[in-house]
Amino acid sequence: MRSKNNIKKQGKKNYVIGKKFELFVYDIFYDFGKFALKKNVILKKKDFRSEFDIVYGIIRKTYVECKYKSKGYFVGQEEASVFAKKLDLHKINNSKGILITNMYLTKKAKIICNQSNVRFIEREALEKLNYERLGLFKSIKYLLNKKNVTLESRIKSIKL
Repeated sequence: MRSKNNIKKQGKKNYVIGKKFELFVYDIFYDFGKFALKKNVILKKKDFRSEFDIVYGIIRKTYVECKYKSKGYFVGQEEASVFAKKLDLHKINNSKGILITNMYLTKKAKIICNQSNVRFIEREALEKLNYERLGLFKSIKYLLNKKNVTLESRIKSIKL
């Protein structure tokens, strides 16, 4: 049986890696020249309060939800549904929402995203975006200087 201290430590570790992942995604959007980038944006509507990990744009805003998952875990239908409902609650066109993960979405989560017009970016597309932002020279230099470079190692190396 796990002690409460171990559970708290694991929760804090997950929180920190989640924040690092959000910063990693933020940096990608920043490097691609997205305007008016903001982190942890809170929208309130009557009794409801929703937080979006990243919001960019001035007139046509885009709302981003980042989901970091450990190896072997996937973004499920519940997480996709909650994000789509958050957008609906604040009367945001779902096509202005992007769900980003370092792993993959389940089939049901993909169906929910497709039906609700929420865009999603999974592991391979995220890695491609990362290398595009680095440019060819920096990507090769980065790969040559690091052994066994993975998306997770790049995310975990980010300093908060």
